[in-house]
Amino acid sequence: MDAKPNNVTLVTFYFDLISREENRGGVGKKYTTLGNNILDLDVNLFIIADPIIAVDAWKKRKNRNLLDKTFILPIQLENLPYYCHRPDIEKAFAAGRRPIGLSIKKDTPLYFLLGWSKFWALEQAIELNPFQSNIFAWADYGLFHLWPGQEEKMKKILLDNLSQLDLNKIKVTTMNETTKGEIKNRALYYSKRRCKMVSGYFGAGKDTINWFCKAFDQELKICLKSGYPNLEESIMSAVYANNKDKFISYRGDYVDLISCHSENIDLNWTINEMRKFREAKMWDKIVETYHRTIKYIDSNPPDMFIREKLSLYNEALIGSWNAGRKDVSLEAANRLVKTINSNPHIHDSISWDHYNMNLGFHGLKVTKPDNNKSEI
Repeated sequence: MDAKPNNVTLVTFYFDLISREENRGGVGKKYTTLGNNILDLDVNLFIIADPIIAVDAWKKRKNRNLLDKTFILPIQLENLPYYCHRPDIEKAFAAGRRPIGLSIKKDTPLYFLLGWSKFWALEQAIELNPFQSNIFAWADYGLFHLWPGQEEKMKKILLDNLSQLDLNKIKVTTMNETTKGEIKNRALYYSKRRCKMVSGYFGAGKDTINWFCKAFDQELKICLKSGYPNLEESIMSAVYANNKDKFISYRGDYVDLISCHSENIDLNWTINEMRKFREAKMWDKIVETYHRTIKYIDSNPPDMFIREKLSLYNEALIGSWNAGRKDVSLEAANRLVKTINSNPHIHDSISWDHYNMNLGFHGLKVTKPDNNKSEI
């Protein structure tokens, strides 16, 4: 990987929408508290914020002895370049061109403008480059609302992730694929919420992020021309559809935003997530988790994570079968058999009947060796 901690600038911003929108929905007032988790990070941090919030952020970084890794640009939300589009959004909404699937309380014109402005913020960070970085990443100020009670764990995963960003490709989470066919008719595409790419965290090398900013701006113009202003994630998804070679995409959901990017995956945590998906009968999520975890498993020596592998393969066997992906289920079953057969030291401590019950879906079986047989 190309990134080192001192070579990365993490970009974020916070503007107070509560004071500007009386009926504001979403995370809202929690953002200031949630932002403390971002301010805790021992990284080069480029912050853009309302002037009052900027002062508060400066004080908190000072208290953490991190001012040498802090650059703060105070600006009023109303002075952001994309703010000029607010009348266009309001006019479109009033004319009945609000994309289907949006939240009336959360997905407001100001929220749209802020989402678009992530790319302006990245451009400012690259242009000023106070830390002389060659890798840039975006993280939402309220990112940690996704993992209540797991903040310290997720900070470590985020830092690990930042150290593994790629110079030439953008690492990002996608919930579903976006095809060129889907965006052929932009008016139809933008008439609905199409948030298949998650915008809360992504990163890459300076030149690559600079390209992404320009590509986003061009696609935004197409979006506005379609008559249906849309969220930044819908616009990002369209850019992705036309330029998949520029991305390293990881399949996941909002809660997977950073954990599924990391090359140092916490297997026990991942397996527990798969079990939760099984209990909720979210079979497709098990398949997605298995696919992104198996690459990490295969990159490590075969004698590592033996018991974690057994659990992973077993969960994948069950989940994939129920998801209708019998090919994936069979692959996991074969991996399970191979792991058991090639590691005799675990034979006295595993549940043979349990594994055989699930292997039976594919007509497979493992047999415990009879260690009491006398040798001839």
